Amino acid sequence: MFHKKWLVSAVAVSLLVSGSTFAASAAPASGEAENWDKPSTAKFQSYKIEHKLLYTKADVRWSGEQLDKFQNTDRYRQFFPAFHLQVQESVDTRAKLMVSNLPGAKFTRTKAGYTDGEEIKLSVLDTSSLTQNKPYTFYTAWLNLLEDHPTVSLSSLQRYSQPGGSLYDLSGPADLLHKENFTNAEPLDMKYNRLGLPSGFDDLFKQYPHQKEPSATKVKSYALINSKEALEAFKKEAARTLHNSFDSEKVQFAVTFTKPFTAQHLKQLEEKYELNLAQIYAAGTTANKEEYTVSWFDSDVETASLLRIPQAGFIHFNLTELEGTATVEGLNKLRLDLNPDVIEIAPLDEPAPTGIHWLNRKFLNQ
Repeated sequence: MFHKKWLVSAVAVSLLVSGSTFAASAAPASGEAENWDKPSTAKFQSYKIEHKLLYTKADVRWSGEQLDKFQNTDRYRQFFPAFHLQVQESVDTRAKLMVSNLPGAKFTRTKAGYTDGEEIKLSVLDTSSLTQNKPYTFYTAWLNLLEDHPTVSLSSLQRYSQPGGSLYDLSGPADLLHKENFTNAEPLDMKYNRLGLPSGFDDLFKQYPHQKEPSATKVKSYALINSKEALEAFKKEAARTLHNSFDSEKVQFAVTFTKPFTAQHLKQLEEKYELNLAQIYAAGTTANKEEYTVSWFDSDVETASLLRIPQAGFIHFNLTELEGTATVEGLNKLRLDLNPDVIEIAPLDEPAPTGIHWLNRKFLNQ
């Protein structure tokens, strides 16, 4: 798919899919069912390339007793585990790529401030597909913009999907699973300037294009979609809303594709339909048909190229969802040209829509 050879991905993603000989530390995670979000076991790996790139990987499992506490088909009782990554001791470290085989994985970002580092939250929305004692992976690639020595902490927490509302954190403290300082990561014998990354990839002033950030901070809940019929009704309503909206209206959007769609011309797509892309999702499928959710926040194809597909072990890799802001007119043009599965829109001041690829897999096997 990609025409440039990004060596960094060959290392990073082969670690993700096929395992690694790098040193790993085991965390004394809790197996108590009352603390159902905290994995019964958790292992961690990390490595770095010079002072520029940090790779963190967590492998987690839940016991059957824990799953019984939150696996529920009642659409009004949609509790789910989540993970929170927080950069400490640095405000100049950015998450560039997130990958996980957790079902219904959704990633949200809180941008770094003047004193607080960037945060990434992973929500596990498809809890019914979790299997007891199965290892699940959460992998993140971090870019260190300055010569800091950041620490990345990983915690588990409990969340709730409010029917007809948003995703919320439940009250109570998160459980700290691990902290990893940049200096302690396993060094790789590689040079950052030989990785072939674009010249502006580590530009401090290009990390947060503010015009591309949706104004809403909450993510919409899809708890009411609990059947094939409910999913089809949702899609019809989304199409009706788009059709009845004014062309000039600027909205938040989430586009979901079901037909194979590559990232090769992502930048041209953004320009043609005047999209302000805030987040992109893709699906990578291995030979044993296990699917990994891949997500990033940059709209450039170079970020997606951090995955070198043959080295990753993915036999298929396609874009599944685009999220951001645009005018209704641009989205209607995209709809006519590309025929996506669904385009959901929302006002700029309401909870942000997100793609529904995971619901298509769950109810339609797509």
